[in-house]
Amino acid sequence: MSIPLRILALDTSGSVGSVALRLSAGSTREIRLPRNGERSESLGTATSRLLWSAGVRPADLDVVVVGLGPGSYTGTRIAVTFAKTLAFALRRPLYGISGLVAIAEDARGSGAHVAVLEPGHLGRVYAGIFDLAEPVPSEQLPVGLYAVDQVLAALPPGAVMVGSECPGFSRPRRVTSSALARLGDRLVTRSVPPADLESLEPLYLQASAPERVAGS
Repeated sequence: MSIPLRILALDTSGSVGSVALRLSAGSTREIRLPRNGERSESLGTATSRLLWSAGVRPADLDVVVVGLGPGSYTGTRIAVTFAKTLAFALRRPLYGISGLVAIAEDARGSGAHVAVLEPGHLGRVYAGIFDLAEPVPSEQLPVGLYAVDQVLAALPPGAVMVGSECPGFSRPRRVTSSALARLGDRLVTRSVPPADLESLEPLYLQASAPERVAGS
């Protein structure tokens, strides 16, 4: 596939969702979603407004990218469902990327290795350690649910820690759709196969709150 000219990226896994449009020259526009209100309605409205402001029709899009979480169950599912529906309707490739990878991408330049830690459950954190030597970060510690001590023990020398759960030296960051769009661009240019629309699911690393109550 040729290098995409227009990439739409979406994320609703956290408290602040966003939608971004990456254009052919590498410029990216991003809109944050309102914290209040119906998230699915906000996502549709923001997407329409973003495309309209850039003079881009949905049919002009080349690729769709979506953040898979981990994060809010309901929020993440909204973006994944929206992205899958859009990609299916337009017959465009869809890429799903963990939000932790996007946070690491936004920390590029901080160090060769970046550890991302976000709030999990029962004292554990969603985390991953990433090597930024290549344009697409590779996992040194796979994205998962860990005790903080497990992450600290796996840190390479000189690694930088970012996120909301970094003990002692936190550098809070959010998942940005702009980072997802950049990563999606690199995946396509490296001929990485897109996701299968039927099997792509949010990155759920623990049971939902109702499931935890039922199992208690």
